[in-house]
Amino acid sequence: MAESKTSLSNLLWGPIESLEGTRKARLPSLCLTACGAAVWLMIAVNGFFSSSLYGYWAFFYVVILSLVAWGLYKMRKEAAIVALVVALLGLLSGGGYLKFGADLVMLLAAVAAIRGTLAYSLLNR
Repeated sequence: MAESKTSLSNLLWGPIESLEGTRKARLPSLCLTACGAAVWLMIAVNGFFSSSLYGYWAFFYVVILSLVAWGLYKMRKEAAIVALVVALLGLLSGGGYLKFGADLVMLLAAVAAIRGTLAYSLLNR
């Protein structure tokens, strides 16, 4: 009896066999990135009316996260890679246990987005 090979990603997230599966795989990262952009937008607007700790960097974060969310919506591989880099930078920047947990969830969602966008480009051919 020959057993089929299963990869670690298939065990964790399940196999991607259809275009609908690719859209479902990128959905967590899309939602987290869009919510992150909304939070940074609130921080930026708050800092616009008062002195803020983040200054103009908050607007930079809003633009980057909005572009990544738009790219994930359009199933762009580059956006998934940028989401992974943003999640890794957040994970490596340090902080408390709560921030570490949130960054770890974002990292796992970015890996799922990479799986979804790469599978989309392969299945769409």
